[in-house]
Amino acid sequence: ISELKNYYEIEISDLKNKYYNEILQNHKNEILNLKKYYENEISNLKTYYENEILNLRNYNKSEIFRLENNYNQIKNNYNIEINLKNKQNIEIYNLKNKIFSLEQELKNPSIDLFSNIFNNNINNLSNLLYKKQYEEKCFPPTNSDEFIKMIDLSNLKPFVLMFFNAFKSNNQNEKSIEKLKIRIMLLMYHLAGLKNNKITNVKASIGSFLLKAGLSKRAINLLSYFGYISSYTKLYSNMINLEKNHQIYIQKYLQNNFNNLFIINIDDYHDCHQTRLPTMTSNNRICHMATTLINSTSNILKIPFISSNNISLFESGLISINHLNNALSNELRNNLISYNSRKLEWKNVSDILILSTESLIESLSVHMYDGTLENQHMRNFNNTKLIDFISSDLKNTDDYLQIINNLIKFSDIKKYLTNNIIITPMDFPGQLYIRKLIVYKYFNSSFDNIPKEINHFVPLLGPLHVSLNTRQTCLIKFYPFFNELYKNTFNKKKNLAAKPKPWQINLLLYIAHAGWIKIRSEVLKAFKNSKNGGFYSILNLLDDIIPSTLDIYTNLFRNNHFEYYYETIFRLWMFMRRCNRKNYDKIMLVFLSDILQWSQNQHPIIDIFYNHLNLLDEYPVENFHSLVRRSTTSKLTNSKTLRRYGIFIDSEKHENKFISNFLKTKEYLFSKPQLDSLVFNSSIFLLNFFTNFYKKQNDFKIITNKKNQVEVYIPTIEKSFEKGILPSAYHTNIIPNNNKLCDLQFCNNINSDIIILLCGHSYHTICFSNLNFTCDYCFQYYKSSIETISNNFNIYLKSDLKKKYNNDREEINNNNIIELDEDNILEDININENNIDNEFISAMNNFTTITNENNISTEFKRISIDLSNNDQNNNESIIISNKRKRDSYLSNSIQKK
Repeated sequence: ISELKNYYEIEISDLKNKYYNEILQNHKNEILNLKKYYENEISNLKTYYENEILNLRNYNKSEIFRLENNYNQIKNNYNIEINLKNKQNIEIYNLKNKIFSLEQELKNPSIDLFSNIFNNNINNLSNLLYKKQYEEKCFPPTNSDEFIKMIDLSNLKPFVLMFFNAFKSNNQNEKSIEKLKIRIMLLMYHLAGLKNNKITNVKASIGSFLLKAGLSKRAINLLSYFGYISSYTKLYSNMINLEKNHQIYIQKYLQNNFNNLFIINIDDYHDCHQTRLPTMTSNNRICHMATTLINSTSNILKIPFISSNNISLFESGLISINHLNNALSNELRNNLISYNSRKLEWKNVSDILILSTESLIESLSVHMYDGTLENQHMRNFNNTKLIDFISSDLKNTDDYLQIINNLIKFSDIKKYLTNNIIITPMDFPGQLYIRKLIVYKYFNSSFDNIPKEINHFVPLLGPLHVSLNTRQTCLIKFYPFFNELYKNTFNKKKNLAAKPKPWQINLLLYIAHAGWIKIRSEVLKAFKNSKNGGFYSILNLLDDIIPSTLDIYTNLFRNNHFEYYYETIFRLWMFMRRCNRKNYDKIMLVFLSDILQWSQNQHPIIDIFYNHLNLLDEYPVENFHSLVRRSTTSKLTNSKTLRRYGIFIDSEKHENKFISNFLKTKEYLFSKPQLDSLVFNSSIFLLNFFTNFYKKQNDFKIITNKKNQVEVYIPTIEKSFEKGILPSAYHTNIIPNNNKLCDLQFCNNINSDIIILLCGHSYHTICFSNLNFTCDYCFQYYKSSIETISNNFNIYLKSDLKKKYNNDREEINNNNIIELDEDNILEDININENNIDNEFISAMNNFTTITNENNISTEFKRISIDLSNNDQNNNESIIISNKRKRDSYLSNSIQKK
């Protein structure tokens, strides 16, 4: 074992040495190989990762750059927000300090603070109004709503509201609030004017109004010292400048309208504002002025004096009797039926009863020239120019010749009149004296004192004066009838005024007309066989005279119905002739004669009447006079001063635009429901009148009193009438005979087939046919009237210029200047509205009962007090409808009160 052990140890040691070295060597080689391998691997990995790291570095740099930028941006935004927050904190801090200081100021207010705030707002307001006046060249608002819009745009509304709230009370109604708004607006204008003296338009407007109203120089300067208005010197200077430049403005007007038709109004004006009586120590003088206004319309060319067929405008200027007699037969035939019946044959002519409420009120106030009246017919005055306003009575040819010479002094008018005409609508004196100048120049061509251009003026019948005078004549001549109508319709005990105002005349004529239309058919049926002169007198009034006077201006003239206008002028001339109106029975013939001559000669002037009749109006001068009277006082009696004011009014186109917005407008006396009730009362009166008249119709009589004056007594009316109210048959040589069916002389026909004409004559049908359907007796009466009136008038026209016209002094001196009663025209209206329907039904049934008892035919079955089914329903519906109207009116009245 030992030996083996030793052997193996030796063997092992040898093997160990042998293999160890070999193994060691092998290991070393493997290690070297591995080392090289791993070194290569490591080298490759190192290269790879170095490249990767390099790429990562490049990527990270760009990302880091982006992130850094984002970071910097966020940081900047954060800094900005911090700054804003700091700034806000500072502002909040300052605001808190300001609020605190304001609270302290409220506890212990400082006058300086309020003064600064007030001063800033006043500065802004004055700058705003200064800009309005001098840069925008416009007037500040006069409406409170427009004023609020203006100040709202300038951030002045809180300032103005401060004043408004300070003066407003809790119990004010809407009207009081609106009035307060206007006063605050005027206060703002006043404050701005105190801040800047150059803001003068409001102060000048108020000052000019007060100056024209007659305020003294001392009072004006006192108000100017207070800062309310401009000084008297400035106001007076403005008026003087307008007066100095007036001629220049006229020349510009004439040049701008030289190719158009000129229409000139010449009329007299008096400054009488109230009734004046001379005293022992003074003699109140009235200043008389002559007004010359010119009007032109761009769409109407001038009219030549000589027509295309070489015929001049006037043959001589005299009335042509032959033309009138030739036209009389046809016109008389039209007048043998009433105006109401004749109007049914016309086209496009409406009645006053179907007008709208606004048009009706305007029609009833046609002779009220006061611009402060609501619903007034407004005409365009932009083309109207005042030529002159001078001291003159206009009472003779010399006065009118002076006006004509003053016109011809304008070179443009003189040139215009070389080949053209100027139409001059005017009242009777103007037509009379200018026509006398025309006729005198025609027969005395060598008379140099009258310019040759006088023949180129066309004095024309003024439609407004025709309307006014025919209505006045109608009421005055039939005064006893209208007095009863007035007392019964208005429930009055006192009599109607002897000379009612024109608005009262218009109202009475309207309610008489409307009341008559309600019962017309029934009355005509009841009296269809009557020849009673009293009945035909009232029939002429209700069915002919009243409607024609109501229509002549407001309907026919304004709406350009010339053919009907001409026919109605002829109809009204016949009425004025019967009433012996010494002026209008002549001048209306002059108009008719001229129209007939121009139509026959085919002169181009006739086209104006057919196409533009409503332009030939004298309303502009009447309205101008009303404005002068309303803008002045009785203290202004100097003609130079009145002329200055007239020019000033014309420069403002007849009204102070600023002041007019604050003047209180007047309403018409009656509302539409009240007018309807008055019409019902009128129809009830007429029914009762005709009922009583039917009972007493034999009491109609015509007598001659001790003074050799004819008096007419109509049943049921105590007072007598003049002869002029009778139909034309009673003015002829053959008056109607109630004992004969036919009034034709020597007619023995017993046939009962007769025709009763409006004139009062009756004829058998065959007799009337043989007379060519006209009334020969009336024809002879009117023919004789035409010849007598025309001859006398022509003789005067050809007489010496100094010869005075023998006329009705009251008519020729009547200026026809109609004004509203400035005190209070309202009257107590006693209308029993509760029983008005029952009263009407009762009156109608009473009328039909009386007439039926005497076998007078009537077809009135629509209204009955019988409570049968259909009639009861109809009556109830009528009553309910009327009650609704009255309830609506009463509620409105209560609200107004």
